Amino acid sequence: MVVEAETGFHFRRRGDRLVIAMSDSVPRWGFDATVDGSVFDDRLERLTGRFPAAAGTTIADGWPGSTT
Repeated sequence: MVVEAETGFHFRRRGDRLVIAMSDSVPRWGFDATVDGSVFDDRLERLTGRFPAAAGTTIADGWPGSTT
């Protein structure tokens, strides 16, 4: 696992994929199960900055966090 200490952005390998995660800048409380795709470009840019071999990676799926 690689963690960007100043922001909490992190990624790790899971099987043949990478899992990337980072909290929203403004917490969203509640049970909204909608994935905010507006952050995808930022997360991919952070990933490529920390792991250049991931250039060209796309996001296959998203999870909004705790929904229970």
